[in-house]
Amino acid sequence: MSTQTESAQARPTEELWKILISFGRVGLFALGGGNGMIKMISQEAVDIRKWLSNDEFGSLLGMTFLFPGLTACKLSGMIGYRVAGIAGLIVAALAINIPGIVMTAVGFLFLLNYTSVPIVKELLLAMQFAAMALIGAVLYDMIRPTAKRRKYWIGIFLTVAFFLVMVLFHLPVIICLVCYLVLYIVAPFWSPTAEPARGPTVDDTLPTATQP
Repeated sequence: MSTQTESAQARPTEELWKILISFGRVGLFALGGGNGMIKMISQEAVDIRKWLSNDEFGSLLGMTFLFPGLTACKLSGMIGYRVAGIAGLIVAALAINIPGIVMTAVGFLFLLNYTSVPIVKELLLAMQFAAMALIGAVLYDMIRPTAKRRKYWIGIFLTVAFFLVMVLFHLPVIICLVCYLVLYIVAPFWSPTAEPARGPTVDDTLPTATQP
């Protein structure tokens, strides 16, 4: 009995260490801010740790957009809570934020003094392009699970329209978002009709010739 109790107590502690290592690694090496972290979070939670499937990760990512705040922080907290409860949520949130806070404090002081150096300028530009690549990978991961759903094409159309309205007409983001959600919910969609069952044909009803 004591052995089972010790193993049951060790398992949450082991999961907390995995959460600390995984999200600490994301917070230490991810580029592009919160959205750029999402790709690394996906690799840690889905590919490496096997905490979630791709569909489950996509669902949690969608849930984070319902609440204000940084996407990566909310997503890491949700995953940590799912794996190890409240303790997992706290550890994940701290692990993903503390490395960035420390590195920002140190790096910001350095960059203020050396922004005019050509190699520093090139480094900053390279990091911007790397961040765009990470964000593009995140967009791909977000689109892939939704392709199986019935409103896929309606969502793509409204997303493109949402983007063009904000870029070309500079309308307030809140108004565009509310209109997007309302249109998506009320938009009609067509599910593929099932192929009609194939009835017996004349050839099926004829007796087959038997070999002499």
